[in-house]
Amino acid sequence: MNVKIVGQGGHLPIGDDRSPTPQKPQGNGLRYWFINVFWYHYKIHFIIACVLLIGATSFVITLIRNRPPDFQMVILTQGSVIFPDAPELSRLLSNELGDQNGDGRAVSHVHVLGLSRANPNFYQHTQQAMIYFNDPSIVLYVVDAAMREQFSRFFEPDNNPLDVSQTPMFQRIGRSDQPYYVFMRLRTAESVESNYRLAEQALTAILNYE
Repeated sequence: MNVKIVGQGGHLPIGDDRSPTPQKPQGNGLRYWFINVFWYHYKIHFIIACVLLIGATSFVITLIRNRPPDFQMVILTQGSVIFPDAPELSRLLSNELGDQNGDGRAVSHVHVLGLSRANPNFYQHTQQAMIYFNDPSIVLYVVDAAMREQFSRFFEPDNNPLDVSQTPMFQRIGRSDQPYYVFMRLRTAESVESNYRLAEQALTAILNYE
């Protein structure tokens, strides 16, 4: 005689040893593990780690880009088309002056500003010129005749300034059709004498270039 136990969940015959079929896992492999294990348990940690990594990378890149150069000089001209090969002068000064600030690299910058009103960047260049004039670390300037008169108040007095327009370097970098005079920044209480000695070395390198 079969005895049946009837309950809420149905009935099974007494003596029937059958057991429910085990359920198969819903998926497998790396994708399943990442979504159902790693992401489920560690997604907050993972997001925070990514944000921190991106921030640290950005910070390091900013530090590298913002490292100050070893030397800077400025060329001011009223022309619109100006010194297309000025990077050649930057390379010369970088090689000649070397690593002055001890950061493991030799980098000199030559800033060329065209202050003609025909230049579409006239206002931007004018503002940048004033920033340079107010930076006591930048002391070497090369200017054409018009800029000499306009900005003379920023320079050390010199009634007979050196004209470098016919030097091999200035003929090489693109402008030798008019005089270009060398001036040093007017000394103030903020001036550092070593900057002037470095500027003299830079000028010597320009004059000796062949």
